[in-house]
Amino acid sequence: VVIDQDWPWLKQIPNLEVVKVNHFLNDEKYQNAKDLRVFNLCSSLGYQTLGYYVSLLASARDFRPIPTVATLEDALDTTITESIGEEIFDLIQETFKKDIKKEIVFQIIFGQTEPQCYEKLGKALLRLFETPLLEVVFIKERNWKLKKIKILTLDDIVIDEVLISNAQKYFSHNRFAISKIKQYKFDLAILIDPKDPSAPSGKTALDKFAEAAKKVGFYVEFITKDDFFRIPQFDALFIRTTTNVDDYTYQFSRYAYSEGLAVIDDPWSILKCANKLYFHESMRSNKLPTPKTLIVSPLTSLEKITSTFEFPIILKRPDSAASRGVYKVKNEKELELKMKELFLSSELFIAQEYIPSEYDWRIGILEGKALYACKYFMARNHWQIYKWNTSKSNARVGKVETFLVEEAPKEVVEIALKAANAIGDGFYGVDLKYKDGKVCIIEVNDNPSIDRHWEDKKLGDNLYLEIMENIMSRIERARQNKNKRKNFNQNN
Repeated sequence: VVIDQDWPWLKQIPNLEVVKVNHFLNDEKYQNAKDLRVFNLCSSLGYQTLGYYVSLLASARDFRPIPTVATLEDALDTTITESIGEEIFDLIQETFKKDIKKEIVFQIIFGQTEPQCYEKLGKALLRLFETPLLEVVFIKERNWKLKKIKILTLDDIVIDEVLISNAQKYFSHNRFAISKIKQYKFDLAILIDPKDPSAPSGKTALDKFAEAAKKVGFYVEFITKDDFFRIPQFDALFIRTTTNVDDYTYQFSRYAYSEGLAVIDDPWSILKCANKLYFHESMRSNKLPTPKTLIVSPLTSLEKITSTFEFPIILKRPDSAASRGVYKVKNEKELELKMKELFLSSELFIAQEYIPSEYDWRIGILEGKALYACKYFMARNHWQIYKWNTSKSNARVGKVETFLVEEAPKEVVEIALKAANAIGDGFYGVDLKYKDGKVCIIEVNDNPSIDRHWEDKKLGDNLYLEIMENIMSRIERARQNKNKRKNFNQNN
């Protein structure tokens, strides 16, 4: 924390390093430090003030200043203020719908919104405008609109026991203590949803990931969808809840990527794997084997489908996942009914030949390297791996047999690697059928399952360790490339 006045209470916060502005600007200790997070609590933050230069030079040293210079500048820009208001327009209207005032002013101090009834809106504002001390002004015209954003200083607020307590929570909760900066190389967020019925990792596996992450040098924190605004506080995001393009998981991934974090699953992998139409076209253009497939539109005749395939026929929603949104029709009547149902939610879907088998091969691939191989058997008395109950809240799954990669059929692994490479360099689970010596790709999944005694049965803790080492490597490579670009620009 950088200050230009004496604030004795700040020094009472455990493990927090408080630095006077001149020391921060001129001391070699801070000029040559690595991976610092710098909180700028100077009393003046205007253009070319000491506080302004604290944030500016912190960025130049590859630290993480809060607030950034961009944030300081944005606070003065009415166009930016209006655009921020537009981004959360619906939330603003919902928050103030019962207020009869014409103007509402509130503050967000060390992450706490006062009054608390505006907490949800306060968190959304912090997500867009990260700073320890913030004041916002809203006015009622035809609709409520964000009128003004002001970055406060400690001179602007009342210092009391409640504020000091909130500050202690703010710095400790967000892991900014100097001892942790020394102990851990980077900060990793693992996104989970405790209520996800088809989560890719259970609690035991998640604990294994956390242990492995700490071994390679990460501080680890499990986060949920309520922590969206905290994404910039981390160096990497590992998503361990079911991903979907039209929900918060994709938003987390996209936001994290835009903030420069190493991300698994990256937004492009989510987009590509989530849409079966994209997957089919990608495999086709790369001349990779898949089941016979037909893209069905409202213009596709029933006759076209029945002349292309023999019954039963597989129908897939474009966003199908984990056996949900995948249907088997046995005759023309079932086909006609299911087509009508599918067209209610999408203008296109996929029809595929049915390839019966006892199991699918699953090859787990990370950045072009095969890590593990499994046989996923069909659920008992069912044609899919998952057999969901009526409400889709729970599923029965088939048994799993795990193999070392070298124990799996060579041609299965080779085709799986080609399929994954056609999608990207992320973490994928490639599902394939291997029948009569022929390999057929069923799908490539982002966010593949890793569960204790299943996928990790052969490699044990080394599987978790290899994934965490890869995420660490991604951060280090990105920073090396950034430094190379910086040196190139300076020399040219």
